[in-house]
Amino acid sequence: MKRLHHFYVATAKFVFVHPQHGIVSVRDPIRISDASQYGLSPLLIYGMTVPGTPIRWTTFSSSDNPQPFRRVLFSAWSQAEGLRGQPDALMVSRHLAQSDPTLETDLATIGVGLDIAGPREKSLPASLRSAQDKARWISSSSRSEASPVDQVITSFSGDALTDHDWRSRDRRRDLGDRELEERIEAWLALPAREPDPSFATEQVWKPGPWLTSWESSIPPDRERYFSHSGIERRTWLLTGQEPRDEMEDEEENFGGGYDNAPEIASNVVACWPNPPKEIAQSLGTTVKALQWFLDDMASLDRSRRF
Repeated sequence: MKRLHHFYVATAKFVFVHPQHGIVSVRDPIRISDASQYGLSPLLIYGMTVPGTPIRWTTFSSSDNPQPFRRVLFSAWSQAEGLRGQPDALMVSRHLAQSDPTLETDLATIGVGLDIAGPREKSLPASLRSAQDKARWISSSSRSEASPVDQVITSFSGDALTDHDWRSRDRRRDLGDRELEERIEAWLALPAREPDPSFATEQVWKPGPWLTSWESSIPPDRERYFSHSGIERRTWLLTGQEPRDEMEDEEENFGGGYDNAPEIASNVVACWPNPPKEIAQSLGTTVKALQWFLDDMASLDRSRRF
């Protein structure tokens, strides 16, 4: 069995750090500039996945303190039980490879090949998307404490490692896919390979716009509010208006109500003879902005709605 790891780095899409709330999760993605209005600072997520399995390891750093790839890789291979140590090959994106030109040579010195994903490679981006999504659900007992930011991030990375190791040891999994379960067991049965300590150097890499490529599909931000869940032990930044007490609602006159304009407009556009592009042009907006409105993901200027 060839030992292959997917390695990816990006700005975290669903988790941020806050000076009072600690790690904050979002259900609906938010642009970095909009997140800053709530006091949220972005994190970098570094992850490694065994392709074809749910075995995944992640760690985090502040976006203004990128961690050297070699140190991250060495930590993963030496600490994460499910990865089974150093692989035969490491698959990365073209952007990641270009950000650290000597990575391929340095990996070769310890016997690890570097595979650069081509434009048709689907599994590596899928590994990153899954890691991004799962990050907001990492269990922790200290995610909402007001502590120094560096300490909060270190603690969160430790929680991610604990989560990885627990899932790797858990033999009660029932995935409903016998072939997948057998693949996982075969991988976990491999002997661990200790990585070469000399590889863990402080070689820097060059961050770039590729880290936040996911922002291009995020609609303009809407109203949000913080919500702390004692049961989940996490703080969320939720979309919408903060719920009010029933007493407050009863004291206020009814003046708003549910806005079903997006639903009505969506039905009209679906049966309208003109294509969406022409409809958007006639409204003086873009197709993307129109689609966000129809999907109830963003508002549309009232002058264009009527």
